[in-house]
Amino acid sequence: MIIDMLRFLQTDLHILYLKRDGNGAYKYTQTPGNFHIYIFLSGYTEIYYKDAIYIAKPNDVLILNNSEKCILEHSGKPNEFLFISFNPTTFRNIDKNTNILKPFEYSSRMKILNDSLTDTDFIEVRKNLINNLITHKSRVFIFSDILRLLCCVYDIYVEHQGGTSTDEANGFTRIISYIDDHITENFTLQDIADNVFLSKVTIQKLIKNVSNKTFRQLVLDKRFAKINQYLHNTDLPLEEIAKDCGYNSYTSFYRDYKKIYGVSPIQARKNTYRKK
Repeated sequence: MIIDMLRFLQTDLHILYLKRDGNGAYKYTQTPGNFHIYIFLSGYTEIYYKDAIYIAKPNDVLILNNSEKCILEHSGKPNEFLFISFNPTTFRNIDKNTNILKPFEYSSRMKILNDSLTDTDFIEVRKNLINNLITHKSRVFIFSDILRLLCCVYDIYVEHQGGTSTDEANGFTRIISYIDDHITENFTLQDIADNVFLSKVTIQKLIKNVSNKTFRQLVLDKRFAKINQYLHNTDLPLEEIAKDCGYNSYTSFYRDYKKIYGVSPIQARKNTYRKK
């Protein structure tokens, strides 16, 4: 469910501020043709770009040109982001000495700028932009905020010679892919290390840095997402669901489920039937 959504719409400049309470899932695909900026404010969002999956965390900024396209997916937890879409001709050649659209134009890959932007006045600028949206300020104020945002993005892009590294995102993506592919198995941290060619310490750091979770918490979240699919959408026995989702012991499955959701898996299934 959407808690708050603000829109600023002009023929050449679109802005969407979206805040959700975490109930329900969404999938968002941007409209082709314009340049796009995603500013992630809270929560974690999966970004599907070509054959890769990235996890956007708070303070990450995703920039795409008019030939790049991605899909954002999010489910189950609060999430907040700011989306800006604009026609490149709107800002082109404002300053001939510094091409502020260079980060968008001269790249063959999706660009994720992360916490390095917090060292600039970017945070203050985005705060002003959201406030101006809330108070319905005129186009002049909005245009000025976007221009300042573009200058911040350009400065950090040039400083890092083409954008900050996505090695961390790529490493985390490989970890997530292994977990998703083996979520029905009883795997260990060492199993992941052997298959993604990273040390156990590196994997734990990546998981903590990107998702702010421990290895066990991340696996439990993924595992119980699968469990709930079976629980609410099939009539499989609970013992079979537990086994199919990597639990060797039904007791452990029962205990973990009740600890996370506050009700037993039996009661959760009954609640589902009652709603239907």
